Amino acid sequence: TYSKYFFPQEPKIPIPVTIVVVFLIIFLLARLFGLAPLRSRGSKKVVRQLRIVNPSHNQVGIFWQSDEKETGWVIYGQGEQALDKLALDERDIQDKRNLFYNHLVALKNLKPDTKYFYKIVNNSQLIEEKDGKAFSFKTPSNLSFASNLSPAYGKIIRENGDPLSDAIILLFFEKAYPIATLSKATGEWLIPLNLILNKDTMKIQTIHLDDKLTIEIFGEESKKTQIEVDVSHISPLPQTIIFGKSYNFLGGENVLS
Repeated sequence: TYSKYFFPQEPKIPIPVTIVVVFLIIFLLARLFGLAPLRSRGSKKVVRQLRIVNPSHNQVGIFWQSDEKETGWVIYGQGEQALDKLALDERDIQDKRNLFYNHLVALKNLKPDTKYFYKIVNNSQLIEEKDGKAFSFKTPSNLSFASNLSPAYGKIIRENGDPLSDAIILLFFEKAYPIATLSKATGEWLIPLNLILNKDTMKIQTIHLDDKLTIEIFGEESKKTQIEVDVSHISPLPQTIIFGKSYNFLGGENVLS
């Protein structure tokens, strides 16, 4: 006790402070030398069911799903480093961006036979390829819209009988890009069949009455409706669809799954 006051003592660093300093040094070295690169805030967020829909020579749609209800829009352009254009969700207005699980954005006034790059913004977080690059697509050449088929249409309601508005309806033909639309306030929807584009050839795909297709309907609940049907039974669908249930209209029988 006596010597503590008269002889100099070596200062001791508290253990908690030592731990903090060590972690700080590791963090700075990792950032400096890239030994343990940190993922950016934007890279942590992922999306599901990312699809190109409704492609034409001057317009393309982007559909995706998020795990939570979020705002979402797309930035795009003709250069990967020049994403200078912005497109909002089809249900948004300029001054109000809404929260959705299912997102549908239309990129308009595009040039034919041109490659475009895009990234998705979800709740201000950037969504891109795993390697940090932008997503891309190429518009087809000018197409002729010739078809004698009637449009696909129907009506979607909730289990309580209320119409389901602003639901996203996706129509899938084999080997073709999906076609998407939104249901109206009445629950009714309509999809023309004069622009079914083949994924491999980027040309109009010929459709016959006996061709089979799948229709998927997404609302803002954690469920969906799936319909198996052929072309001869989609103008209109054989019955009003109840959201959350699945249907099979193949073989001339109306089967509710």
